[in-house]
Amino acid sequence: MEKNKTILIVAVVVIIAIAAIGAYMVMSNGGGDKSTVSFLVEDDEGVYFWAEGSGSNAFDAFTNAMDKLGYEYEVGNMGADSKIVNSINGLANPAGYAKYWQLYYYKDTGLALSDLAINNIKGSQTLALIFDESGDLPDNVPALSEKVVRTNSNDTMFYIQSSTGFWAAYNGKGTTMMDAFKNAMDTYKIPYNPNAGGIDWIFDDDLDMKKSGDDWYYWQQYVLNSTKTEWILNDKGMSDTKTSDYDRMCIYYGKYGDAPSVPIKENEYVTVTDAVGNVITLAKGSPLCLVSSNQAEWAQILGLEKYIISMCDGAFENAVLNDELSKKTNVGPYKTAQAETIANSGCAYVINPKSMGLPTAVQAELESVYGIKCIALNGYGESMLSDAQLFVDITGAGQDRLKDYKKTYDEVVNYAKNAAKGATHTDTFLACLSTASDSGKGMNYYSISSEMGKNLLSIDGVDATVELAGDKGAKTFCVIQGETIFNYDQEGKLDYLFLRTSASVDGDLQANYDRYYNTNYAKYGKDLNVTKNGGAFVFETDIMSGCRDYIGILAFAKAFGFDTGFYDLVKLANDFNTKYGFKNSYTEVLLNVPSS
Repeated sequence: MEKNKTILIVAVVVIIAIAAIGAYMVMSNGGGDKSTVSFLVEDDEGVYFWAEGSGSNAFDAFTNAMDKLGYEYEVGNMGADSKIVNSINGLANPAGYAKYWQLYYYKDTGLALSDLAINNIKGSQTLALIFDESGDLPDNVPALSEKVVRTNSNDTMFYIQSSTGFWAAYNGKGTTMMDAFKNAMDTYKIPYNPNAGGIDWIFDDDLDMKKSGDDWYYWQQYVLNSTKTEWILNDKGMSDTKTSDYDRMCIYYGKYGDAPSVPIKENEYVTVTDAVGNVITLAKGSPLCLVSSNQAEWAQILGLEKYIISMCDGAFENAVLNDELSKKTNVGPYKTAQAETIANSGCAYVINPKSMGLPTAVQAELESVYGIKCIALNGYGESMLSDAQLFVDITGAGQDRLKDYKKTYDEVVNYAKNAAKGATHTDTFLACLSTASDSGKGMNYYSISSEMGKNLLSIDGVDATVELAGDKGAKTFCVIQGETIFNYDQEGKLDYLFLRTSASVDGDLQANYDRYYNTNYAKYGKDLNVTKNGGAFVFETDIMSGCRDYIGILAFAKAFGFDTGFYDLVKLANDFNTKYGFKNSYTEVLLNVPSS
């Protein structure tokens, strides 16, 4: 390739010596505070990328910029006080420095070689690291006005590798690889020319198909194999390759048959088994759509907001989510959700509950038409902690926050269960939603297989649904007539009644009980014995399920009469909300209902 030559009288070793002397100098546009520095990084074939970082000097800003983009680099020392860049993304300074990563700075007339070491340059500015012989520049060095810095993205990623082994990454959106590639090149102002099935040239029209001896060099397309461990030659044109099939592509300028060397990082992909046993391999950090409010709350607890791109409106029902989650795209009610709407939100996967999730037909359409799989994850019940771990595995983030949550969870639950040691498990209880209504058809009571039923049984008592409805735990709820419950109570057989409040009454626990009682038992004209005997309790719904259920378990121990020690239920709930950024607080979470 022809080069633009900047004639220099000094040899490479002299340049390096000057850089070392420059360690005692400070450029006029710099100070000692942290500054933002932009970098053009380009090899001698003309493949380049822009990056941006901050630091107290340009060396710190360079390492910050590379780390933010996940790029590889090595640095070294030249003398006691001078730092140099040894390699970037697979291209290293050779022995003898016939070519090396030269440091330039932008000025009005173009680029000029720096006579300072990179760690001695301070202040906000734009620099260039260009791999070539001393003073040589590729033909296609971009102007400062063409600078576009890539940020990390969940779009389709294109790794573009030169014949030198140097590579750059660009992200783009589109249904096909060709659409996404064009979007990436246009977004980052990279010159290119496509053809019907692939690429004529990128960066420079001199990087087109060429023959050298018996070998042809051209831009080849590679995708990952099914195990995400190896680049393999794409057997279709870019216009016929869907981005739903591959989340990345390597476009490599080299000899036919030579594979690219862009690294496939060990931790980029994870294979998970979801809550229904599906085994799914996915890229960590893929954009997700959530279906339920339990999932949204866990995303907030674990700090996974940036991985969530959309949610069904049920996930927004918890109005106390933080601002970041509250502003995600709403794809509508889960019962009537449209696959196209979910796909258009930009998600790569849907986190779907095992029950009360997307319709089966919508799930099938998401996968068959849009290549979007549903990952089963509830976020509550017996699988809650393993579901939270699954969230961490999928995103590659939040492990420390989950560990911290588990510490509190285990402390509180163990305290409650230790307090209840020696329980006789002879008192009977019923548990239901305070919004439940009989209307002559009976109403739903939590069964022994429900989350609430299991939590109650772990502390004390006998679930009366087994006797009254012959419940064997096949369903979450069992239907019992109000008259049956009333008679059971009047016979003195019901020791506890546990009501889960409705958010619609906004935490007024007494009003919840009054509504329940008046709806279901007023026609009998008598108070329930369970209330007269002090066995009726109303619980704030938030602590009954999902991420706060450890507070509910402690509340059950208190309702059963066990000593909960130094724990204050209201404080425990409010501390949780404050710690994880939920915008609500409580004045009461448990009420022993007086006789109405």
